[in-house]
Amino acid sequence: MFILFDMLAKRRPGFHLSILALSLLMTVLNLLNVSWEVYPSFASGNVVVTTQHAGTDVQKVESDITFPLEEALSSTGGISEMRSVTEAGKSEIRLSFENPDKILKYIAEIREKIERVTAGFSREVRKPIIESSGSGESPALILSIQKDAGDPRELRLFAEKRLKAKIETNSNVGRVLLVGGESYEILIAIDRDRLEAEGLTIDDVIRKIKSNHTYSLISVSREGEIQKPIYLNSKKKEPSDFAQIPLSQKNRGNLFLRDVARIDYQTKDKENFFRRNGKEGLSLYIYPSFRGNLSYLSKEVESLQTEFQKDGILLEIIYDRYSQIRKELFDHFLFSGLLFLFSVLFFFRDSAVSHLLRFVSTTIIVSGIFHACFGSINVLLSIGANVFILLFLILPNFAIQFPQKRFGIPVFQAVWAIVLFFLFQKDFGIFLFQTAFASICFLIVWNFTIRLNFHSFPFLNRFSEADRFFILITNPWCDRIKVAGFKFAETARIYLGNTAFLSRFQTFYQMMKFRFNENPIFGWIAISIISVLVIVFTYKSYSVRVQRQILLCMVELPSGTGVKATDTVSKKVEALLLQSDSIEETVAKVEKDHSRILIRLKDGFQANSELISKLKKLVGKQSPAFVFFTTDSDRNSAEESTFEILGSDPKTIHDLVQSVAKQVTAFPETEEVVLRYKGPREELLMNVDPGKSSQSLLDSSKLGEDLRLTLQGGIAAKTFSDGKEFDVRVRGSAEFRGSKDSMEKIHVRNSEGKFVPLGEVTFGQEDFTPVKVFHKYRSRYLAFSVKFRDKSSGDRVALENRILAFPLPFGYRIEKAEQKTSKIFETLGDANAGFYLFLFVLILSRIFQIANTENRIQEIALYLLRVAALFSSIRFLCGEWKADSYLYFLSLGLFL
Repeated sequence: MFILFDMLAKRRPGFHLSILALSLLMTVLNLLNVSWEVYPSFASGNVVVTTQHAGTDVQKVESDITFPLEEALSSTGGISEMRSVTEAGKSEIRLSFENPDKILKYIAEIREKIERVTAGFSREVRKPIIESSGSGESPALILSIQKDAGDPRELRLFAEKRLKAKIETNSNVGRVLLVGGESYEILIAIDRDRLEAEGLTIDDVIRKIKSNHTYSLISVSREGEIQKPIYLNSKKKEPSDFAQIPLSQKNRGNLFLRDVARIDYQTKDKENFFRRNGKEGLSLYIYPSFRGNLSYLSKEVESLQTEFQKDGILLEIIYDRYSQIRKELFDHFLFSGLLFLFSVLFFFRDSAVSHLLRFVSTTIIVSGIFHACFGSINVLLSIGANVFILLFLILPNFAIQFPQKRFGIPVFQAVWAIVLFFLFQKDFGIFLFQTAFASICFLIVWNFTIRLNFHSFPFLNRFSEADRFFILITNPWCDRIKVAGFKFAETARIYLGNTAFLSRFQTFYQMMKFRFNENPIFGWIAISIISVLVIVFTYKSYSVRVQRQILLCMVELPSGTGVKATDTVSKKVEALLLQSDSIEETVAKVEKDHSRILIRLKDGFQANSELISKLKKLVGKQSPAFVFFTTDSDRNSAEESTFEILGSDPKTIHDLVQSVAKQVTAFPETEEVVLRYKGPREELLMNVDPGKSSQSLLDSSKLGEDLRLTLQGGIAAKTFSDGKEFDVRVRGSAEFRGSKDSMEKIHVRNSEGKFVPLGEVTFGQEDFTPVKVFHKYRSRYLAFSVKFRDKSSGDRVALENRILAFPLPFGYRIEKAEQKTSKIFETLGDANAGFYLFLFVLILSRIFQIANTENRIQEIALYLLRVAALFSSIRFLCGEWKADSYLYFLSLGLFL
């Protein structure tokens, strides 16, 4: 191939330049809308089926909706995992597929199965919603929405109807959440005593509102051949309009809605809060779709900023995952540039400018090829470039020769390494393959570019002149560096020669050299032991070595805690965090029984274990809340493992999780244990006495609906006024909803139209009910996560095996949760075997290569020393032994 490049450059230089220029042009055009990632995502395609049945308890939703849908969907082809979460009024089934490229085919099959099952559901069950998305739970963007003047409720309406609706149409957006702000509704608070005196119920009021709030076609008039539709319009706009709705007519007088209810605009009960540095506001949380391009998403938001600025709306991006990705990639590619610059200045100074131009061109072309093959540009391209620079530009100039005649050995080892990791750890095998692909592409394109003859083209001769000018201005500096280097070496030799340390080291070195010459096996054994110890006792994990300036604080409260009570605790935690000198900004999203606080650190601070410990101490215990910190990533399990206990009875599973978690907490290797679910919450169970209910002529099914409308209320209509939409909610007044005792005031109408006190036919009982029911492959389960202290991967595997060996009752089992949709890998665990096997093959193949040489013992010992030195140097340069460390070691180790 390289001979062909030489022939092309000599015989057809114009054609050579044309190919290069055309490749550059096409690549630059394609890279304008490229997808960027730090590390490639191997998230499986997910399909989420959400079904809602308002006002239904969790057990009924599980039995009537979740179980039938799971049974039907379990036969869908290509499913790698099926999980579901059932809560009051809602069922969510998440399906993960092995082949995400066929996601549209799977969705069509799922839709067909759902239609067959839902035909038997009651009318109150809403049609299931099918969504496809990625696996990440972290938002891609958080927008703050502000307006200098105006009603904050109008701002929320604007954000919901225009901004949110427009962003949701973007194909790269999975879902959009509007967090914070206030909104109005028309609240009709019913006086049940007054209503019952007229023989009416809240359900009667809702029917009356619906019948008096219509816009319908009633007839068509004809004028010749022209038809004119006639509409009946009884739409209401203002609370005063609803107040005039007649409910009944008695004794020649009308009973109006205003006579039995208070009607006015009211602020809706908040479902969530948004706060930035302790100040409440309105925000949008934007989540990417499956394989959504974050660069497109950021550009869309930037265009919206300009568009809505004309209306006085300020959109501020307070969190952008794409900007973090760009920053991290810039750091990696900057290192590649500096590494190449080093090679140019030391080995190619005579043609530094020309080489720099060739490297830039090569990088652009290879980036286009890499993106076309793998769908994104990520850090593996940078690692591949670094490996190419080290192996083919820098190391050969340091007189490190590769086995030219036996080049098949490294090729065999490279193929073996990729296949090996595909078997033991497929994701990492893909990492290794992409890195090798990038290195090979750099080698080929570089050799094609380097053969371009600048002297054949007058306009390129200027770069040759630039090379000569560069030499001219750098010669004095290079001479000074050489002189300074010689002086430093001489000074160091004189100084160290007079120290006791150097004399002792020389004595030790002479002794070891003598022992090695007298008994070569001694040296071989010593080097082997040192190599094994360095490899075994180095902490190893497949997590990506990324230091971000973003941290997450999670505040968890007991199940059933209202959003206002949760907000009170979250405010206190935020105030404490803002006292830290390391925190630049806090962004809080508060919902029922939990709060998610995004923390932006100041420059110079990193989200490491030391900082997390300080913040934990600062926040302290916030009973009854549980506060913990984690790094900001799509998966935060680099230092933890999740376990699931599966069985049939929810209460038994809950008790087992509590018991196992308590025992695991006592382990010295455990830092903390976090439950991945909300415990059962206290509830009031209204038991209906069948005998008394029959005597009172009550319909039990209508009893529950009447209670729901009194306590929770129902939406009777929607109305528009001045371009604004309002819900019209009907519910009991405050005296009927204040406490359990207030329920005794409620009377229920029987089949004869008489009202019976609720307490005569029911009796209350304190009970506990699960907030959510979790299924995995149609079996109930609950999960907990164990966060480990700093230990080696072998220690963690031993601890995980201890947890998996806990004795459980018959029919219950404990499993380790598999993380199949991740960008960041867990600790090595079983994949350690793949790494050690690779080392074994690497060393064994080289031993076979030098087995017939005269000094084979010494050469084997020196080879082991080189492996250990490479391992240690990469460990030192890369910090903790991480995924990128492995890639460098495997790539460079093949050529040792």
